[in-house]
Amino acid sequence: MYKILNVAKKDFPQIITLLKKCDLDFKRRASDLEQAKKISSVFLVYKDKNKVIGIIRAIFDGHYCMLFDLAVDPKFRKQNIGKLLMEEAEKKLKKQGAEYVFLNSSDKAVSFYKKLGYKKPKTNPLIKYLKKKRKH
Repeated sequence: MYKILNVAKKDFPQIITLLKKCDLDFKRRASDLEQAKKISSVFLVYKDKNKVIGIIRAIFDGHYCMLFDLAVDPKFRKQNIGKLLMEEAEKKLKKQGAEYVFLNSSDKAVSFYKKLGYKKPKTNPLIKYLKKKRKH
């Protein structure tokens, strides 16, 4: 039986492994996840028998929300886990007063988000890297 729970520090090693499996690692460490936990309005794990299968994280500023890190173990995709995580995160964010949710997506995942009601904005997001990429 699955559960969607708030993230706990004990989940961090499994989350790092999951992010690597999903090619979303970005060289993250437990200390990075600890910081993410502190600043996130929503940080959830999808667990089946205490195994982390998926995660979702979002930051809310009082009006707008930025969604980060939706990841589902590739072996468990196409089982509505991503949809369940999105719905739970959206429910929590709506209770907090979020008006909008923004996210960045790979081209492969755009159709998934469109099925959930997300649309591409008319404006393009911009990014500037402030630090060089971290080495292992």
